[in-house]
Amino acid sequence: MTIIQQQYFEKWHDVFVTYVKNIVTIADTFKLMSNISDSDKQHIDTFKAILHSQDVKDIENDLAKGIVKRSTLDKIEKLNKDMIDYAIKHMSGTQFNLMFLKKISYCQIEYNKQAGISQLVALHIPILDC
Repeated sequence: MTIIQQQYFEKWHDVFVTYVKNIVTIADTFKLMSNISDSDKQHIDTFKAILHSQDVKDIENDLAKGIVKRSTLDKIEKLNKDMIDYAIKHMSGTQFNLMFLKKISYCQIEYNKQAGISQLVALHIPILDC
């Protein structure tokens, strides 16, 4: 593996770990809100379990080792879909829950942007400030 490839994997790993931590932080923040119901707290705990799953650990390990498998990419896709599916199914309807869904969706969008920037940097493609 070249140095550029190693750097790319390090950055991808770091971006992914930060992404998961940011979503856990969002969940923890919402759980502390005064107007949250006990049911919503339980749903947030179940939601957080998705972020602590074996699949997430596998993704982190593969990226840390610089391994790209189709299963790694599939697990990233599944993680994102599982989070949205769970939030829509169990935590939609109220203004509070819609705000939670919006926050995690924005976090996913930011993750995708950072992953794209990492690819451009790794390929030595400049990002112009225009």
